[in-house]
Amino acid sequence: MKNFILRLKKYFNNKLIIKKFKKYNKNHFFKIKSNKIILVEFNAFFSSHFFLALIANFLSKKNSCSIVAYYNYYLISSDVNSSILNKIKWHIGKRINAGFFGIYNSFGVADFIKPDFSKNNKKAEVLFNEIEKKIKTKNDILEIKINDIPIGDLLYDGFLRYNLNYTKNFTIDIESKKFKEYLHNFIKLFLFWEEYLKTNQILAVIGVICYYSQGLILRISSSNNKIITLAVEGGQLYKLSKSRNVSHLEFKDYKNLFANLSNEEQNQYKEKSYQSIKNRFSGMVKNYIYTTTSSFSEVYNKDVEVLKKNSKIKILISSHNIGDVSSAFGKNFFPDFYEWLNFLGQMSEKTDYDWYIKDHPYYSDLKYSTTQQKSYRLSEMLVNKYNKIKRIPPNTSHHQLINEGINFVLTVYGTIAWEYAYHEIPVLTATRNCRTINYDFNVHSKNKDDYEKNILNLKNISFNSKKNEIIEYYSMNYLFFNHDAIFKNYSDFVKDPKYNWDSYDTPEFYKFLTNNVDDFEMNEINKKLERFLNSGDYHLSRIHAK
Repeated sequence: MKNFILRLKKYFNNKLIIKKFKKYNKNHFFKIKSNKIILVEFNAFFSSHFFLALIANFLSKKNSCSIVAYYNYYLISSDVNSSILNKIKWHIGKRINAGFFGIYNSFGVADFIKPDFSKNNKKAEVLFNEIEKKIKTKNDILEIKINDIPIGDLLYDGFLRYNLNYTKNFTIDIESKKFKEYLHNFIKLFLFWEEYLKTNQILAVIGVICYYSQGLILRISSSNNKIITLAVEGGQLYKLSKSRNVSHLEFKDYKNLFANLSNEEQNQYKEKSYQSIKNRFSGMVKNYIYTTTSSFSEVYNKDVEVLKKNSKIKILISSHNIGDVSSAFGKNFFPDFYEWLNFLGQMSEKTDYDWYIKDHPYYSDLKYSTTQQKSYRLSEMLVNKYNKIKRIPPNTSHHQLINEGINFVLTVYGTIAWEYAYHEIPVLTATRNCRTINYDFNVHSKNKDDYEKNILNLKNISFNSKKNEIIEYYSMNYLFFNHDAIFKNYSDFVKDPKYNWDSYDTPEFYKFLTNNVDDFEMNEINKKLERFLNSGDYHLSRIHAK
């Protein structure tokens, strides 16, 4: 009975928060009717709605455009064959402004659209046959283009995400019926968005996720110089283009931007970074909004032995969450995490090293704990197949492994790349498309063959920790570019002990925003947007704040 009362109380509290948020929106944003359109992603991410509203209305007011919301769940969490019940819910929801329709309507959205998979069937069939013939290996998927627009990475990662519960070994079987159906529908979705963008007066497309099928419309629009393509994610804003068609590529600018700071600014960043790094290695997690459990939370315990005591080289494989995007920053040496891990398993058979694998610590309080369980199963499969690899419990402290004598670490693009380098332990990345690529504190192999050569000859690898570079990297990655880019107090939300990363996607974040963004702050944000959109910059940052 007590739990029921608490749930009921929470329900009515959320209803009140949403009502206030709608009122707040109606006081700040206005609906404009025009043939010119700004497309804004229609989603259930509470954390994105204020920013989508803000940016869409900024552009709408400036250019006299209508705002239209587009459904973006197909081939990620929604099947292309909508049931009659879902179709009825969609039409009724639009009519009565139910649920998120009401939220979007409150900030000026004039209409809602859904992709139509019944169009372009013949064209899709022709393209499917052409593309399917070219797919001889999984790597060929990553090379797929339609009308010179690269979509292979979106297709590959999208299929893995969509079929996470069914994919054998967490990879793709190019001969499977499931993959061919997904490919066919993916082509249909591409053709719908390509035609829609061509046949309507689209000024801008504003999305949230640049990956999977959700990133398809952004990939198409960013290939057109006449359409402003923006991605807003976690309080950060990106302007996409042909050369930078996904978010989180700002690492390519780190060295140049840091060099252009004054000596005083550089020193300030370094001092803050040094203290923040110290906090991180003490196990503190509150500085990182997406983390609730630290791999550095425990100190070294001399009474515990995790690694074997011998003179062999000891390698740690730092696995990735299977729910992550494998091609997040571009192509890697391997098309997915399974192929990478399987390759390392083969390497373990060729070497006389001590091999270990450790997964991320378990986040029982975060929604992606379900994908963590699948990641653990993949690691278990690996150690069962390759018995020279030992699985270390996920919650084992890195302090323990460092003090016991791990010699090398292997990752694709994980944060462990700088963490272990800071402790003077060489880290080999399985890609050149990673955040640390422009620095020398990691071992960045030239290609897959060079990566294999380096693993087979670890004794010959020369390494310099270069802590000054790591501190510079940290300054840019965590301080200069951060979640407070648009709204300066975004990361303050989780400083309340009641909240964590998942709380951003609850009505509580609406409440936080309406209490903290007054007319003055709204005006300051609009000034930042003006400077950013008038610049040629890729990422909105403190450069655009005065």
